[in-house]
Parts: sequence; structure tokens; C-alpha cells
Amino acid sequence: MLAVLAFGGAFVITFNRESASGHALLNTESFLALAFLFLVFLRSRPGEVVPSGRERNRYLAVAVMLCGLVLAVYWGILNAPFLYDDYTHITDATNSTLRTVLSAFGPVEHKPGLAFRPFGFFIYWLNFLWAGAHPRPWHVSSLVFHAASCFLLFALCRRLRMSWTGSLAAALLFALNASSAEAVSWIDARFDPMTTSLVLASLLCFWRFVESGRRVWILSALAIGMLAMLSKESAFCLPLLAACLWFFRPAFRFKNEEDQADEPDARRRIWTGCAWLAGLAVALFAYRWWALGGIGGYRSVPGQTDISRFHPLHTLNALVLREWAILFFPLNWSAPPGLPLRTFLISIPIVLAACAWWGRISRRVFLGSIALTLAAALPVQHLLLIDTDLSGSRLVYLLSVGWAILWGNLFSAIPRTRWRVLAVAWMLLLEALMLYHNLLEWTTVPVQARNVCVAFAQTVRSTSEPVVVSGLPTKKKGVVFLHGGFPECVQMNGGIPLGRIQVVDGPTANPRPNFVWNDSTGRIEPVK
Repeated sequence: MLAVLAFGGAFVITFNRESASGHALLNTESFLALAFLFLVFLRSRPGEVVPSGRERNRYLAVAVMLCGLVLAVYWGILNAPFLYDDYTHITDATNSTLRTVLSAFGPVEHKPGLAFRPFGFFIYWLNFLWAGAHPRPWHVSSLVFHAASCFLLFALCRRLRMSWTGSLAAALLFALNASSAEAVSWIDARFDPMTTSLVLASLLCFWRFVESGRRVWILSALAIGMLAMLSKESAFCLPLLAACLWFFRPAFRFKNEEDQADEPDARRRIWTGCAWLAGLAVALFAYRWWALGGIGGYRSVPGQTDISRFHPLHTLNALVLREWAILFFPLNWSAPPGLPLRTFLISIPIVLAACAWWGRISRRVFLGSIALTLAAALPVQHLLLIDTDLSGSRLVYLLSVGWAILWGNLFSAIPRTRWRVLAVAWMLLLEALMLYHNLLEWTTVPVQARNVCVAFAQTVRSTSEPVVVSGLPTKKKGVVFLHGGFPECVQMNGGIPLGRIQVVDGPTANPRPNFVWNDSTGRIEPVK
């Protein structure tokens, strides 16, 4: 407890110092999160998982509650325009047919390919047929994926025999998780909520197979898992996530429950189901390799994929330090927090220490939650060194499942109802304040980007010469900004033909730019 308070004091001092560097802030967040986890581990009970029973659930009421909460907290983004690669993908969808969409299942025309998400883009195209080029229905679809993930997390917690209070708290925390602002607000990041909902559905079917032994459930888990892996690469951790559920399995029989089998058979089915999921992952990865002509992935350095540039210290920093800082302190520090949020941030060390001290959870549950988070991080570990502006935080969306399950079990273990309610209310209010703070940039920056495109269209409308633009910023206050999809943005918002505009990097690029971004004025101006 002293370590939590000590690192908490350092955190409070650091974020109140205007001269503090982002690196120092992230380090104090990481060490405070690790101290909290270590205290939870020390206070955990070494005994078996105690089942909560399965009282009759009102799943419909929970679904309505979660949908209403998601709509309420994300209401402001419904009017946000498209942003960055949204323009590119929606322009591509405009020119797509069912035949061209199905051709995304491979092989790619120009190898090696970048990413292989054929089912994800198939759903994207279906969404376009309904939403067209109107941002609001696209945002509504993103909220639906997020609400579905929240509800499926609640259902999984109940199947794992977490208490009603803990399951609902975990789902509510996941719904309000401030690190999800990018994944839910940015239309092009919808692959993460969609993939997470499919992964959770697959895990639910997998656990039903473990409990009942019915083959229909493992077949359903495999089918849904296949769609998840064809939606985004992060889903390839599904076999590991299924194996992590072993920690939540009580080591004794439950009597008088028709869907519960003997413990030895259930234990055998866990590893049988994991083997089937692992075989599916291997087969789909081989298929992906064939379709892309290689491993694929982003390339910061020409000719070399980011994932191939493995460095042990880089991975250790991402898995041990940075991911926990982002999960426990998902705050966009590029914009100063307001007074209510700063007040809550000051109280974090004391409340974390109290929750860890009073919430004596099962040690197996604690280890299972940590294992779920680490397993989900493995496919994206090379991209997890997220900065203080939270740019790229969509990558921790799936990781937040294990984090939410940890908090749900921790709340369930607080013995007194009064303190349990206070802890849940404090955590939900903290996440809501951080989410509101993060969403402010996701409602203003897209409008600024659209206004830049409209103003630039008016500038070049009267000229017939080719337009070459350089210096466009990739992000602004942690939000993707102009560099991606700029020609499509000008076309959709200003009516300038797509082929007239070219974006290059640097003033010495070939062809030479005749327009350049001016950061001080926030406009694109002619080169003098």
C-alpha cells in the first residue's frame, strides 16, 4: 500500500508540473499501475474460484442500459465529419461492387500486401450501402459495435460466474473506458470494436462447449473466430484468450446444474477447444500469408515491416509498462484537464490503495485477468508505445477486456455493500470524466479538418495547374488530421476532382509542391 501511495504522490506531482516531460508522466503512470497490481496480488486469496451462482438475469434490461449509456456519452460525435482515411475508404466503397469486395479475400494484386481484413471490409461495404457518404449513420454503426462488445463482455462475465454486480460494473467500465475514444469516434477504427465483439462471441461459444460438451458450441466458436481473424489481425490471439479462461474454472463440481459437466471432462474440453482454435489460427495465418505474399503489416522503413523489427527492450517496455499506463490512465494530456478531472486524478492513489486492500479477489482470477490482457497485447506489442496524446489508443480496445474483468472481480470482492457501491461509482465517474475530456478533441478536430478542405477547394478552384501539397500534419492533439485521405476530403467537401491533387512529403519532393501547410495560420498556402 505504501508503494501505491508513494507512486501516486509522484504521479500527482508530475502531472501538476508544467515542465514535466511526457516520458516522466508515462513512467509514473506505469509504476503506479504496477504497484496497484502488485498490491492486488499480495492481498488476493490463494483459494479456488468461488462461483456466484446463476440467478435469473434480465439480459434485455442490461442491453438497453448499455445501449443508452453508449449513446449518451458518445452523443457529441454523431455530428462529427469524416476524418483522415475515412474519406479514402468511403470513396473506394463508392466505386466497389460485390465482386470487387469479394476479391479482397485474395490474393492481392500487388504483393506484398499491407493488411488482410476481407470480412471487415465486406461489412464496411455493406455499411456503405446503408449509410452512403453521410457521417451520422456511420457513427451510429460504430456505437452499435461498441455497445455489442459491452453486452458480450457482460454475458461472458456471467458465464464465468462473476457476480451480478461485478459483471455489470465490468460492462459499464468497458463502455466508459476513456482509451476507447479513438476506436469508437474514428469511423476507420471500427475494425477494433467489430473484431472485439466477434472475439467475445467466440469465447462465449467456447465456454458453452466447455460447460456442456455439445459440439455445436465449438463449431460456432470456430466459425465466429474465423470471421474475427478475417476482420483484423489482433484476433489471432483468440486461442491464447481461450486458454486464459482456464484460470476462471472452479476446481470442483457444481451439483444440480444441467449444463455443468464433471470437472475432468470439462478440463479436457478446455484444451481440446483451444487446440481447435489454435489449428484454425494457424490455417488462417497461412492463408493470409498466401493472400498477401508475405507477413504484411505497416512499414515505417521502406522494405521492412514494423513487426519484423523486433527488439526485446521495446517489447518489454510495451507489455510491462506502457500498456498498463494507458489502461489505468487513458487521458489525452495534449489538452489540459479541467478542475473536476484534476480533482479526481489527485484522489486516484488513495482510492486505488483502498480498492486493492479491501477487494481480496481469488489469485486465480487475478492471474487470469492479467493473462487475458497480456495475451491480447501480443499481436500489437510492436505498436503499443503510445504517447501521452493517446494517438493509437484504439490498439488497447481488446486489451481492455481483461482490465474490465479484473475490476469487475475486484468490486465483487469488496465485502461491504456501501464501500462496493462507492468504489464502483467513483471509478465510473472517473472514466466518464476522462472520456468526456478525450472526446472533446474528437468532436472539434474533424470539423477543423473539413474546414481546411473546404477552404483549400475554394483556393484552387480558379486554377487549372496541378496541385501538389506538402507538410500536411498526420495528427493534431492526438487525433488523426489531414495527411491521410486529403485529396478525397477536398473532393467530397469541395467538389475538386480527385486526380488534381497530390500529397507529397517534404519541400524537396518530386514533383515539387506548390502549396504547403502553415501551422501558425492553420491553412494551406501557396509556396512563396
